[in-house]
This record gives sequence, C-alpha cells and structure tokens, in this order.
Amino acid sequence: MTRLSDALEVRDSILPLLIGRSRWEETNIGRVLVADAGQFEFLYRTPFQREVLHAMRRSHVQVGLYKQLEYGLTVWRCYHKVLDIEWDHKDVRVLSYRRRGSWESELAAAFSGKESS
Repeated sequence: MTRLSDALEVRDSILPLLIGRSRWEETNIGRVLVADAGQFEFLYRTPFQREVLHAMRRSHVQVGLYKQLEYGLTVWRCYHKVLDIEWDHKDVRVLSYRRRGSWESELAAAFSGKESS
C-alpha cells in the first residue's frame, strides 16, 4: 500500500465515527468541528467554514502557489500529529501521515471505549 492509500483508509474509517462526537469550537484559527476519543483529538474542516491556513502555507497562498482543498482532517495522538489530510471532489493531499503502527489499533480501541490506561 502507498502512503496515500494508507492515509485514505484511516480517514475513511474515522469520518463515520466522528458523527455524534464532534462539536463546534472556536479556536485560534476560527470555528471548527472538533472531537476527541481516548488520547486522540480530531479537527474536521468542511467547505462551509473559512479557510484554515497554517503559517507556512499562508505565504504560498498569497503568491498563488497553494490552494487549500475544501475538506480537511487532522488527528493528534498525545499532542503529536498522526494524520493531516485534505481533499475535494478531484484532489487529495496528505500533508502529514505517521507510518502505520500501534496508534491505529489504539484509535480503534478509543472509539470502541476499550482503550487501555
């Protein structure tokens, strides 16, 4: 499997689980949907919110080198980013993805309520 296919598989498994768990929250980057499960935190961005640009990409946007895609999902485990992906109807960008490993089974356990302490 490729980095892209791995990241898409993780994204596709997370999104349905966020339904009913997410809440709107005002952050330093604007109003976004957030959720948490166990040691994991999630930020989900949709086209119905203003663009959330990180400082490094902001300069690229200003000179026309970067266009943020409509949807985005960022996942942190214990404050370390394990997935940052964005997509729209024709493109997908994996901005950050931690290699497959134990964090994925920990994520599944967190959503099932069976995480270990």
